[in-house]
Amino acid sequence: MAATLFGEKLRELRKERRWSLDDLAARIGSSKSHLSSIETGRTRDPSVSVMQKLAATFEVSLDFLFDTEATTPDGPDDRAFITRYRQLDPTVRAKVRATARLFKGASS
Repeated sequence: MAATLFGEKLRELRKERRWSLDDLAARIGSSKSHLSSIETGRTRDPSVSVMQKLAATFEVSLDFLFDTEATTPDGPDDRAFITRYRQLDPTVRAKVRATARLFKGASS
């Protein structure tokens, strides 16, 4: 079975950091074999929890991991924004999303 885009990007990010599968498994609290299965495409549907841990560990968005157009992860400013966003109260998050929708409409 061919590796999925998610698995390919996961392997690429891990190798860029010179981490072994054991290193990554320890960082996210998973097993080496499970991560290997994700990278090679044997596991096509990793849990949302695992995907979130991987994105957070690599400081990239889930969009980056799944996007066929994205060739580079978000920059440091984007990662810092995402980290701060995740720490916001749900009410404030809703306001940020509403504001972002206004900008998206303005650029169309």
